[in-house]
Amino acid sequence: MSEQLEGQMNIYDFLSDPNKEPEIKDEYIRENPTCFYVFGHYLDKEQGWHKMPEELPTFNTWTLVDVVLFGKKTGTAWMEHGKWEAQYWAFRSVDNRGNAETTEILAWKISEKDEN
Repeated sequence: MSEQLEGQMNIYDFLSDPNKEPEIKDEYIRENPTCFYVFGHYLDKEQGWHKMPEELPTFNTWTLVDVVLFGKKTGTAWMEHGKWEAQYWAFRSVDNRGNAETTEILAWKISEKDEN
């Protein structure tokens, strides 16, 4: 029999059940379950958005995409339409921007410009 002393914590109180669904604290996402949030942007999976890195592109050819980027130098996020291509888990910029900003892609979808 284990005796618990005053002020002692039980480690099992802090471990989460891996099979338990996470709590949704965001009111917008609770009301719009097909949406997800990335750094200032609510995006809808039903509109074709994919969250990185969980959903990588798997196209056989370079495909024009819209992206939500995070600038590591500036600490800001923004959206760019039709300025990126994706293929086999990789992305590339279609305009030669050089090393102006180190970016990370937070989300992507097939560009409407490519669908036409």
